[in-house]
Amino acid sequence: MYLLFGYTIMFLLFISHPMGERSNALYFSLTEVEGVLSDCGFDSESCSKKLSSLQKEPGSSVSLESGSQSAMVTHWQDVNSSPEVDGRASINIIVQEVNGVLCAHLTREMQFATEIDCMELIDLWFPVNESDLFKSIEDVFVANRIAHNVTHIEELRKCGNSTDYRVEFNVGARGVAA
Repeated sequence: MYLLFGYTIMFLLFISHPMGERSNALYFSLTEVEGVLSDCGFDSESCSKKLSSLQKEPGSSVSLESGSQSAMVTHWQDVNSSPEVDGRASINIIVQEVNGVLCAHLTREMQFATEIDCMELIDLWFPVNESDLFKSIEDVFVANRIAHNVTHIEELRKCGNSTDYRVEFNVGARGVAA
């Protein structure tokens, strides 16, 4: 993990493979991301050019195409702070396709039972796996120290091509165990 003035730099990678298969993962360097993309058949040179812009701008995303597969990479800097109390919290998320990739978005309509400040997450879209939405959401929440674990995801409503969910999760005192 790379620490920079109290921030953890992370890159979320979502790949839509041929035949409809999808995968997502969290990496701590662009070198790791480039290696995975290269292993999946993406052109290394064009990936390097597009991914270089991510290093400079947290919160930005890049979409890549290679034949019948596509990828989305999001750069995120996590403030290395922890919630002060144990408890359960909930937040509403929106799930919809963005540039052909299913993504989750944290909304401003948060209903926290604890004192968590996730405002830096508001404008980010996280790639998720449709076949296992619960695990995808939990992976994002745990990796980014929003939650110790996710306990429940409830569909609230569908509107056009998006679906709103309420995510309930447990918050550990002083953050979650690494």
